[in-house]
Amino acid sequence: MKTNIGAVILCAVMTLFVLYVHISGFTTSMIDHQTAEYNLERDYIANRFLEETVEIHRTHPVFSRRPMVTFLIDKVSFWLNVDTANAYVIVQFSLMFLSGLALFILSNLILKSHVKAAISVLSYYLSFTILFAFFTTNYTYANLLQYLLIFVSLIQFKKKHSVLGALFFGLSLYCHESGIVLIPGMYLIQHDIKPKKRILNVLGAIVLYGLLLVVTIGTEKQIDETSQYFLSRFEFYQFNFQNWRYASESFFSVFLASGVPAYLIWRSKEKGNFSEPKQGFWLGLALSIPLFFFLAKARESRLFATALVFVWPILGHYIQVFFAELRQMLTRQFQTNKWPLMFALVSSLGLSYILSYMLYQQTGQLPDSNFHNEFLFIALFAILLDVQLKMFWNKKHQLDQAMS
Repeated sequence: MKTNIGAVILCAVMTLFVLYVHISGFTTSMIDHQTAEYNLERDYIANRFLEETVEIHRTHPVFSRRPMVTFLIDKVSFWLNVDTANAYVIVQFSLMFLSGLALFILSNLILKSHVKAAISVLSYYLSFTILFAFFTTNYTYANLLQYLLIFVSLIQFKKKHSVLGALFFGLSLYCHESGIVLIPGMYLIQHDIKPKKRILNVLGAIVLYGLLLVVTIGTEKQIDETSQYFLSRFEFYQFNFQNWRYASESFFSVFLASGVPAYLIWRSKEKGNFSEPKQGFWLGLALSIPLFFFLAKARESRLFATALVFVWPILGHYIQVFFAELRQMLTRQFQTNKWPLMFALVSSLGLSYILSYMLYQQTGQLPDSNFHNEFLFIALFAILLDVQLKMFWNKKHQLDQAMS
């Protein structure tokens, strides 16, 4: 009981923290959206902008076929008698809270540790696409509900409730079709089920998504509009790589979304542990990169975070391993000789600055309007420092073995 209460408090605190980041006034997000055209009063919530955002998702052919979040916003607006903008904020941050709670339950099922599950939840809320979910270029709308449904699906598969697992995965596809990159992983994650049943579960989810999609865009006009827009998406490759600034932003977008979790998984020497979630993540990420480079604006980093649903539940374990090894290296290796540590610190700081503030270019907004460069700098610094410390550590071990 105490663990459940602790999880609720943790998710509530982190959700409120993310909300504060979006309305603090230090930057501009979708929530407050203080620009020359919107929210001139500098209110916490940009009412007109959010109302227009919801209306676009209600009427635009590509967005209207993802009606689940818009439906929730309309219902909350009606039930609570609040305007659309306030309903948007209530729905999105409620989904953020619930998705974190579902992640805790899933992580605890897999890792069998409340502490590791709590660390996994922290990594979720502090990831680029959640911490800055409603900043420009992330433009989160349906993704939080998508994550919630996928986490519930994975919980059901973990409990061997295959039908419910397939049902929730199908609903997540209907919520946002970017989940198609998870299909191979969803097959692998059911490793304790017979292959034929795994295939049936995945196919059942796809069929459910197809049926819901047909019902949603059932008219001939809607089908034509959706087809035309889908065909136009093949032009996004030219948009993403029209010059070096856009190309830089496209590649760094992948790193911002998935770089740190990918590094934590890659650096681990544990080959057998959690092999299915890790394989699902790598496959999903490998599919995401070419797919969204060609069919979407790659600067929308949230697209490259979809595959993280497989590793967010196990990141608590790998973060513990990371800090344990880092502490060991810092306390044992560099007590007598601090020069390698100083070199690693200086070189990591310099290279991180060059990559984050000179090579990485933002084309959709000014750097002062968000924390993208700062997040990238911290992530790169941590990774580059760790890589160099491990190199020195391994070299020292080789020398010690050669002398013994």
